[in-house]
Amino acid sequence: MDWQANCRSGGMNGTMNHEMDETYNFRRTQDVFNCEEVSLVVVGEPIAQPRPRAVSIAGHARVYGSGRSRPWKICVIDSAIVNQAAGLRLTGPLGVKVEYRFRRPKNHFGTGKNANKLKANAPHFVTRKPDLDNLNKSTFDALSEADVWTDDSIVAVLDGCMKRYCDPGEVPGCTITIWRLED
Repeated sequence: MDWQANCRSGGMNGTMNHEMDETYNFRRTQDVFNCEEVSLVVVGEPIAQPRPRAVSIAGHARVYGSGRSRPWKICVIDSAIVNQAAGLRLTGPLGVKVEYRFRRPKNHFGTGKNANKLKANAPHFVTRKPDLDNLNKSTFDALSEADVWTDDSIVAVLDGCMKRYCDPGEVPGCTITIWRLED
């Protein structure tokens, strides 16, 4: 058993106490190793953090952000508030896993009477923009803004972050799992 699985499962002989709120998909787990896990489900179209832009106005350089990722950040902050994770101010080191779900384009489905059927060759993973690192940046900035953690610099492990297309019946968004690491 590796150290991450050990931390999440309570160890080889550990016991776990769960607090579950089925209404909001919120879970905090406390085990004998003092590892807390927080899970959030965010609904909305994930938007990556754009790179800052620089312009010259009257001979002075000015850097600005476009604000394009603000709708996504609001979705993440709202989810943190609804799931009672806002204001936790977790301290590090932390491990994080994020699974982003994107709406499938129309060309992944058949035509005519098969318009609602997914093609056999439709990909599972998203291999186009936005970049995973920029998605994490906007999501982590929103979690910092919601005071889920003190700062995203305390994230020491990214475990299996992915971006994939929605399965039938799923909505776009992401699932975020955060846990404390033993130092």
